[in-house]
Amino acid sequence: MTIDEKKEYLKSYQKLKREIVSLEDEKRELRTNRMFPSVNNDGMPKASGTTDLSGYAADLDRLDRLIQAKTWGLINLQHSIELSIQAVEDATERSLLRHKYLCGKTWEQVAVDMDYSWQHIHKIHSRALKNFEKMR
Repeated sequence: MTIDEKKEYLKSYQKLKREIVSLEDEKRELRTNRMFPSVNNDGMPKASGTTDLSGYAADLDRLDRLIQAKTWGLINLQHSIELSIQAVEDATERSLLRHKYLCGKTWEQVAVDMDYSWQHIHKIHSRALKNFEKMR
């Protein structure tokens, strides 16, 4: 794997987490819209008291299944990345990779947490990526 491929692989964990959060937001919005439908004052007559929930239930079911599948994918990806990080020999490099890619911290947060300068964190990161290999 090239350095860029390693970075993309490691970044994929946080990307998948954000995708799951987005789907959960979509599900929450669907529920909110069902409980509190917007008022449309365009002067046109509307049916009142509609009780067909099949479309709503189908949408909720689709989102639930998608969230569940993505969550299982996230768990598997986390396990795979963690195994790969554990294989890195240097403890400082392992810590940096966990802070950055599994915890999703900014470079500034990583530097503060690890008590290194911002520049030194990037040197450690460069070494860590050279030593990182995808395990499975």
